[in-house]
Amino acid sequence: FFLWFARASHVSWLSKTRRMEDLIIIDEFLDASQLNALVQQLERQGLSAFQEYQLPGVVNGGTGRTAQVLVPGAVVQAAKGVLGISSEESHWVTLPALMSRGDVRSHRDVWHKGPGSAVNSHTVIIWLQGGESQLILEGTGQQHVVDARPGRLVAFDNRCFHHAVRGTDAVRAMVGPMALERSGRFRAVMDVSVQHNRGWCANCLCCCFLCCALPVLLLCEAVVGSGLFLLLLAVRAVLGTLRGALVATILTPILALCYTGTTLYWSPCIFFRACKGLRGEFRSTC
Repeated sequence: FFLWFARASHVSWLSKTRRMEDLIIIDEFLDASQLNALVQQLERQGLSAFQEYQLPGVVNGGTGRTAQVLVPGAVVQAAKGVLGISSEESHWVTLPALMSRGDVRSHRDVWHKGPGSAVNSHTVIIWLQGGESQLILEGTGQQHVVDARPGRLVAFDNRCFHHAVRGTDAVRAMVGPMALERSGRFRAVMDVSVQHNRGWCANCLCCCFLCCALPVLLLCEAVVGSGLFLLLLAVRAVLGTLRGALVATILTPILALCYTGTTLYWSPCIFFRACKGLRGEFRSTC
């Protein structure tokens, strides 16, 4: 389902409709001055540095970096109007933003980690820089490919679509992805599985270092010729040998006494009971 709008000022009709469309696309939702002002805010938060790989990514598997922007209240009011919500906004509103590059796997958005965190409403994205990327929306028997054009607003029902991003090395910037809370405020949404995978990879790297890398480093140090390491290795071998000999020296007499006691006490007892049984003293009377 598509609704195409030419300008943000034309959203008043949508707010009066009773049924929300699954996919809403509005070109030129931001005018040139608003677009430039938001991009400048991201520049002050490291957009160019992120483009030059001088700042690392922290979300989406290391390909994205979060930020915040101050957006005019009229723009926020218009965005809510797209979702059928009428509200009065203050002069400036802080909204989540994102700088990203490359591909993003297909997923559905959530509010946070854990059960009951699925976003059961529309995810909203306002593109500031496209980076020649495309938003891929896949639903039941349908697929939509939406170009990431600066100034374009895209809102899609998170319950109806899985979405992915087909990107390049060029950085794309956006307000969002976000969704409306019950309080009526926009809040950032996320792909929790990516965050989880990042933690799993970090644990794996730690285990691999302890189990594999550390012994290899010690071996390399020994091969290179560290006299102290070789001395410690020799001392360790000697101490291990002494420990084995000491344990054997202590355990051998103890085991010998156990076997001797068994032979001197239990063997005669068993012999005499067998003899009495043969003589009939323990014969059954039933």
